[in-house]
Amino acid sequence: MLIKKKLNGLSIISNKNKPYGGSTIQTNFDHRIAMSFLIMGIASVKKIKINESNCIKTSFPDFVNLINNLGAKIN
Repeated sequence: MLIKKKLNGLSIISNKNKPYGGSTIQTNFDHRIAMSFLIMGIASVKKIKINESNCIKTSFPDFVNLINNLGAKIN
């Protein structure tokens, strides 16, 4: 996976070896863990379930909407 920083954001370029996923992530209410694994879940073969994902709202209330507007399908 290659991450390129751009002036107004970043690009994440995956290689052919996608992460498998299929896990449940216990965030312990840490918004950084939740957001990181949500992004990883976009690229993974199987879905990644995030417990306590509502903790994201503490630092970035519009995160899920923003990611979905970029083309992801996060619930």
